[in-house]
Amino acid sequence: MKKAMQSIFGLLFLMGFLWFAMLAVAGLGCSSSKENSDAVEDTAVIKDTTVADQGKLDTLVKDTLGGDQVTSDMPVEDGVKGDVEVVESCKFSTPEPIAELNTEAMENSPAISANGLTLYFISMRPGGLGNGDIWYATRPDIHTVFGDAVNLEEINSTENERAPAISNDELTIYFVSDRLGGVGDLDIWLATRTSTASAFGKPQNLSEVNSIGIENGPYISADGLTIYFTSDRPGSVGRWDIWVATRSEISAPFGEPVNVAELNTGNNDYSPKLTEDGLIIYFASNRPGGLGKSDIWYAARKNTASAFSEPQNLVELNSKVYDEGPCISADGTTIYFASTRENISVINYDLYVSHWTCP
Repeated sequence: MKKAMQSIFGLLFLMGFLWFAMLAVAGLGCSSSKENSDAVEDTAVIKDTTVADQGKLDTLVKDTLGGDQVTSDMPVEDGVKGDVEVVESCKFSTPEPIAELNTEAMENSPAISANGLTLYFISMRPGGLGNGDIWYATRPDIHTVFGDAVNLEEINSTENERAPAISNDELTIYFVSDRLGGVGDLDIWLATRTSTASAFGKPQNLSEVNSIGIENGPYISADGLTIYFTSDRPGSVGRWDIWVATRSEISAPFGEPVNVAELNTGNNDYSPKLTEDGLIIYFASNRPGGLGKSDIWYAARKNTASAFSEPQNLVELNSKVYDEGPCISADGTTIYFASTRENISVINYDLYVSHWTCP
């Protein structure tokens, strides 16, 4: 029972996003990783046809979070919370390539819009302006394949553009570039537009979070007040660490970045993305305990003011090579990422997708 309850926390919040919306907990966005990097057990979920559908699941697991166990007034006994069953077999499905977007060139850094209809990513395909450009593709509904990829020309330069992250309203795009005018080797930039039908304006350097080193893989929360990213700046534990910065309002600059120490190791930890409620973080790492050269990991926390729990390997998504750049949909049921699994002889990433599935 204890082991089962330890495994349920992450996907309890993943599937219970409506409950957290009731509590007005916000945080959305996707971004990705460094391409060409040096770089769980089956997860359980609480399933209840009456409670889960109402978004009222309220169990916090003591052994996972190291805090008090909080439950509703329904009894918990032998894996059952009232009429809520612990279903151990729920997990992400076998990843499938996004065939309509992949080419013989490199595709990486997927970032899905909040409505699930636009996928931003980077590609080195012909037709770009630089060594790596940001592209996007749209679809009329989430059950349809994406249309042809379009170069985001107003953002791209003759240099390298990487790791797009789109705001919840799709009016601000964050990305990484080594273009002139930056602070370091790779910087985070942003551009805004007045409507989703408009082009983005001139990119601006997000100077308050950049260093003389490398910044990569930004993630922006739905309220626009928190940014997670990767950096090799002084104070990092490994070569690449996960950092976070916050601000009090959209018009204010971000504060001093803080190292997310509980997630970082002496290895490479990068590409952070969070679920809509901000309680589960997915990221890539080449730490010991993985299946390949770089794996997707996740960690959970009980609220946005808490530290994350010990990271767990998301086994069902990983391969023996490079898997990175995870990006979770707003409803928590679909995860996009990049992998070299079909290109073992060369580091050449393709885009993949997986869906949360229960029997």
